[in-house]
Amino acid sequence: MKIGFITVLLAFTALLAYVIWHLWRITPGGWPLKLAVVIVFILWMVLAFVGMGLSEKVSVRTASAIFEVGHPWMIAFLYLAILFAAADVAALCRMLPRSWLTDSSIGFSGIIGVVAIIMVSGGIHYRHKYREE
Repeated sequence: MKIGFITVLLAFTALLAYVIWHLWRITPGGWPLKLAVVIVFILWMVLAFVGMGLSEKVSVRTASAIFEVGHPWMIAFLYLAILFAAADVAALCRMLPRSWLTDSSIGFSGIIGVVAIIMVSGGIHYRHKYREE
């Protein structure tokens, strides 16, 4: 049981480091902007995990707000990991210029744009569910 938990925790930490490293590399501009992007991403993650533990310690309205803001981080994190891995494979196969993965406004806009579109469309679909008999 402990080995399984440690394995999952190590895998999560490695994937998180991979995404943060790519966010740092792909963000155009100097280190202040790169640091701001990484800090926002980490704070969003912290909010997601804090929201899980605060449900009984704060008001329902506060817990709901924290959940609504923090919970989508998990989905965005997974899509960022998938897109960065796909971009790495595409760069290795010379299907994507390597320059788009380092200090690139095109690469940053593309990755963040795709994740934003997925998140917005998923949120709309989630809010407007319909039931078929």
